[in-house]
Amino acid sequence: AQPRLLREGSEPAPLHPLKDVALSASGVTTAYSNASGGFVMPGVNSSKSVTARLEGQWSKVVNVAGSDSSVTLTLAPGTPQTFTFNAGLSEQATAEVNAHTAVEAMRDWLHSVDAAETALDFQVLSYVNEADTCNAFYDGFSLNYFLAGDGCPNTAYQGVVWHEEGHWAN
Repeated sequence: AQPRLLREGSEPAPLHPLKDVALSASGVTTAYSNASGGFVMPGVNSSKSVTARLEGQWSKVVNVAGSDSSVTLTLAPGTPQTFTFNAGLSEQATAEVNAHTAVEAMRDWLHSVDAAETALDFQVLSYVNEADTCNAFYDGFSLNYFLAGDGCPNTAYQGVVWHEEGHWAN
């Protein structure tokens, strides 16, 4: 994902831990990654196929242009592995990770200013890669970001996400 406020493609998209990612496996309660990207699935004593999705307690990302990003790995208890979203650094997958990361970062920032503030303590819904260009919007129910085109970048990057989510916070 893009690590700062700059638009997609204007800086490297480094790997970094993703928090609040849903991790699910058959017969196991869904777990959510912590701030360092780690997670625990209690009661798992054997290898499991685990799927990670950009749908946490505070953010849900929907890719309007195709399938939502997910990563599935077979994990053995006590053996660290890494789920990597957007390994190919594609525009659309970057938009998904950017939207999730920026929504989470804005909630964290708000809590750093006022730990008791609850304005963003709900699952923010982000629709990314919508079939239009050069804009983004908040519609009262979700955040919406457009594909790159007409000389404009994909609008799902931190500066735009924070702007649109700011409408919701207000």
